[in-house]
Amino acid sequence: MPALIVSVGVLTGPVAQAEVTVDLVYRVTLQTPGAPQQAEISYRVGDNPNGGDLWATDVVTVTPFVPWEHAVTIHTRWASAYPMVSVFSDPGGQCCGEILRDANVVGSGSGFVLPPWAPTDAPPGTPVMLARATVS
Repeated sequence: MPALIVSVGVLTGPVAQAEVTVDLVYRVTLQTPGAPQQAEISYRVGDNPNGGDLWATDVVTVTPFVPWEHAVTIHTRWASAYPMVSVFSDPGGQCCGEILRDANVVGSGSGFVLPPWAPTDAPPGTPVMLARATVS
């Protein structure tokens, strides 16, 4: 029977490691009855190489009780640093925000978005954070 020869080598250079990503879905639902309204929805998509968070913003028309959804793929190192979704809506109203991973809700919340003319301690145009999650 021939002998089996096994050779074990040592790597001489760095090994490139693929970035692991996760797929998330951001969902915002206007829960105040009435006509469709324009809303500005911002969501975290990662880290800015120059420091701070990297956000994307969509200005959309939301219909009450019809969820707005946006899918995003981000690196796990960014996902573990709290993906967030925020909303600013001109007419205001009750909103629900959710963050989903593999069709499971991993973060959710709701808030009442004040119209810009309402008295508030926050400066006009300040978005309301609806949901935040830790994803690993």
